[in-house]
Amino acid sequence: EAGELVAPGHVHTDTCYGNELICEEEEHVHSESCWETSRYTVCGLEEGEGAHQHDESCYVSNLICGQEELPVHIHDANCFITVDLTPEEVEAMRAAEETAEAADEENEEASEEAEEETPAPLPVLKYKPVSPSYVINPLTGERSTDKSKTVKTRVVGVVVENHPEARPQWGMEDPYYAPDIILEGEVEGGISRMLWMWGDYNKMPDYVGPVRSARPPFVRFSELFNAMFIHWGMSESSGAYTGADYYFNNDGVDHIDGMYYESSGPFDRMSGTGRASEHTAIVYGSLLPGYLEEYFNTERNPDLTTDLKFHKYKEVRGEPGSCSDVFIQFSSISKSTDWYYWAPDQKYYTYDFENNAARDNILVLMDTTTYVSKVENYASYCNYDFSGGDAYLASCGAVQYIKWTVEDGKLKLYDPETGEDVPLNPGKTYIGWASSNNGGYCTITAGETAPKAEASPLVCYQEWEPEYK
Repeated sequence: EAGELVAPGHVHTDTCYGNELICEEEEHVHSESCWETSRYTVCGLEEGEGAHQHDESCYVSNLICGQEELPVHIHDANCFITVDLTPEEVEAMRAAEETAEAADEENEEASEEAEEETPAPLPVLKYKPVSPSYVINPLTGERSTDKSKTVKTRVVGVVVENHPEARPQWGMEDPYYAPDIILEGEVEGGISRMLWMWGDYNKMPDYVGPVRSARPPFVRFSELFNAMFIHWGMSESSGAYTGADYYFNNDGVDHIDGMYYESSGPFDRMSGTGRASEHTAIVYGSLLPGYLEEYFNTERNPDLTTDLKFHKYKEVRGEPGSCSDVFIQFSSISKSTDWYYWAPDQKYYTYDFENNAARDNILVLMDTTTYVSKVENYASYCNYDFSGGDAYLASCGAVQYIKWTVEDGKLKLYDPETGEDVPLNPGKTYIGWASSNNGGYCTITAGETAPKAEASPLVCYQEWEPEYK
């Protein structure tokens, strides 16, 4: 309390205490400084000698303080409590108030300067991030953002022969549009034949061939991809033998027999090759799309097509360096095909087609086979049973031992331990179809690069330019 004796020589007075507002009400009463007298009159009379003299009632006052008067509450002594402060605390409070006032003034000045110096902010652009839209070739797994490469079409398959007199084949090593998948399997007499497939029929070589007649295993394999089937003749059913004609008619396979369209549209024969006539049938890739679109529904249906799985980028799966060479013997009476690995470009090459064909994946499918003859002493046709079984997948110099089967009319590659799908590496694939019960086999040789590939991966046969009829 005021007047309390706390030490000899000093008695507290009102200056030793501070007041703290506790009522939380705002206080403001307008004073004369809150008003400005307008120069405009409201009396409506003209001032003049002997007539009218303006007084305070002739003017209107305008409020200029910006405060709202609250006559309902005016702070009094009841709104404060007395706080006991030492002289040092009182001095500190006063110094803090002065410092705060000075800081406010500096901040106001700095803000004014910043407003003058800082340019107007650029407009904020609002956008929704968009991920790149990729299109993927369903037979190679290769990605592209080029919309012209969008693969919305059905697969097309072309039967190509592999008789020694038919080599080198045309289009097999095309630098841009080589077949996406090459399937090789035995037909009859120990000779192999091939089915070349493209995921986009608009991306085929200028000429493909020699085209040859259809066999049941190739027709049935094309059905796993709902492919449009191109051939030059066919094997026909007779006796105990079920020919390609049966599957065309009963399975409703979309196919074109080029033999009936020879010398028209995309179907022709090459002249000036020195080959026998049966080794000269050709398909012009640039003309084929028009025929396909005229006769068939060419829109790809994912529900009817094998959905091959691919890694996003090339990966080494299996033991590194475990596969520098893949040797495939189709049966005990057939030819063989040997692929060797070239490490610098991570591709496999072969001498057996007498060209420079290269593949990113080598897939070997082991299957049971049966031989059937039309008549006695006639060459036996090799039929594949589509029974599934062991498979070898070589890529990037390594090999995986996997399984294959046909499930819901589609090809399935899977891990025998987990049952999960086995992806291929992006790129071109060769499929060797060998007999598991008639002397066929596959031999894998380890090493970084096959010895025969150390000099060069290219066979470098002289290129031949066809003479068109």
